[in-house]
Amino acid sequence: MSTVQDANQITAQRLRDFHAHWKNLCNGAAVAERSAFDIVEAPLDLVGHLILLDVLEGGQDFGYRLVGTKVAEEIGRDFTGETVLQYHARHESREVIDGYAEIVKTGQPHLYQGNLYDLGRDYVTYERLAVPLTDSDGRIAFILACFQFERKSAPLPRST
Repeated sequence: MSTVQDANQITAQRLRDFHAHWKNLCNGAAVAERSAFDIVEAPLDLVGHLILLDVLEGGQDFGYRLVGTKVAEEIGRDFTGETVLQYHARHESREVIDGYAEIVKTGQPHLYQGNLYDLGRDYVTYERLAVPLTDSDGRIAFILACFQFERKSAPLPRST
């Protein structure tokens, strides 16, 4: 997990497009307000790759408010409504939770690289760019993230 100080650190085009969209939502501020983000107005090529998290317990946990269809497809199910800690107990690296907590503390976007090994899909890797969103009081209360999945190779088809 690394803090993104410069968009040139982002290699995946989808994530660069996402970062540019978020910067546009910021409208010159350091962090965008949640009210500036409307899924209907998000670029279509990003929508399925997005997740929106609620910051819970001051950044100790995070709730999946929205999980894009492409993310659910790669994971194998929709986990909207779960918390990151619930999901972590089965699949996530502690680094993911720590990265989200760091976003809450610093207000800076973070880039993370991982894989779906714990889901039995070790052939799928991903990059995730997560950005903070504030509530009307200026507190970081939401995290918006975009995923870029890559398949190293597909598993062999099962014979019947």
